[in-house]
Amino acid sequence: MNSFYFHALKEKNVDKLSEYILNAIKGKNKLLLLCIGTDNCTGDSLGPLTGTLLKKDNCPCVIMGDLENIIDYTNIKEKINYIKTYYNDHYIIAIDACLGQKTNVGKIFIEESSLFPAAALRAKDISIGNISIKGVVNRYASMKYANEYILQQTRLFHVYTMADVLSKSLINAINTNLHICKSNDIDIGSKLLYSI
Repeated sequence: MNSFYFHALKEKNVDKLSEYILNAIKGKNKLLLLCIGTDNCTGDSLGPLTGTLLKKDNCPCVIMGDLENIIDYTNIKEKINYIKTYYNDHYIIAIDACLGQKTNVGKIFIEESSLFPAAALRAKDISIGNISIKGVVNRYASMKYANEYILQQTRLFHVYTMADVLSKSLINAINTNLHICKSNDIDIGSKLLYSI
């Protein structure tokens, strides 16, 4: 199990996505979801939207990043250091938006590898996560400034639909894996749910 993708704008049944996530987290008793992005840019809001929906539905694990407490390029290094200090033994799922080929817009890609959240800024020394989840929110252009414009012009409906599918799939997978929800560390994480 190395990689998987799911077309969130075309496929209605989230069972396949939930099943893949469940297989990846099975047996993990400490889980942290890191939702990266900002609400200052529609195309980059996939992570914070997902984090907000997860918290709204009381997802029983540690969640960092939402619309109120964004994690973006301005504070990502600080948050990674925080995680290494306080959650070093947690299994980390990192979630972020990305640009890609036009045919991949709307797809959610999952890989069992670290996420490079600042790769677009050529800061490839920053990486985090045991699993990376990337949602292709719009097409990629070869010019950097064109990509900034494209992210700003991305439809909120598409980003929200992807965040909704992703949050439901994550919650289904985590709730199916009930032993995660019963661990003491998850109880501690749920108390910190809105304070991180």
